[in-house]
Amino acid sequence: MRQIHKARSACPGGAVRKSLCIIHNVYVDDSGDYWCETGNGKKSNNISITVTGGSVILESPYLPVMEGHPVTLGCKHKSSTNISALFYKNDIRIKEVQTGNLTIHSVSKSDQGFYKCSIDGAGESAQSLLEVRDDPPQIPLCSDQVPVLLYLLLRTVGTIVWVGLLLLMLRKHDRKTQVLQK
Repeated sequence: MRQIHKARSACPGGAVRKSLCIIHNVYVDDSGDYWCETGNGKKSNNISITVTGGSVILESPYLPVMEGHPVTLGCKHKSSTNISALFYKNDIRIKEVQTGNLTIHSVSKSDQGFYKCSIDGAGESAQSLLEVRDDPPQIPLCSDQVPVLLYLLLRTVGTIVWVGLLLLMLRKHDRKTQVLQK
């Protein structure tokens, strides 16, 4: 879902497949806050997506990052990699890096803010919000990963149980064979 003017739109400009909104051709106008919503009206947290028309892109986490964890922001140019980039937080220059990647090894609440980057001769990226939480982020309401992870867990436990039963039956069969041979 996305709020467009005063109306809400389900997967604007895209197609819904299962619980995914797939937008094949994105434009600057597709920037905005998106969320999932169930049939009975329960909503996930919003994520902010910024589509830029420029050639410099800031890669950053779209979900909040947990305090104490590492985070890497990447400054990319559409025609080159491993480039020198300047990083800004809340429009204040913070660091120049030669690899195009800014790593914060233990993120804290003070690292929260709007980040952007620039590459000499190529321009600057749009801003992106880095949100820091002191508690684990919630699993998105419409996530397809939860059923998949649950399925994999049940499948693994089931396999272990079957292998255990098979080994038990083989051991019992070996004992019967040994008794009969005596």
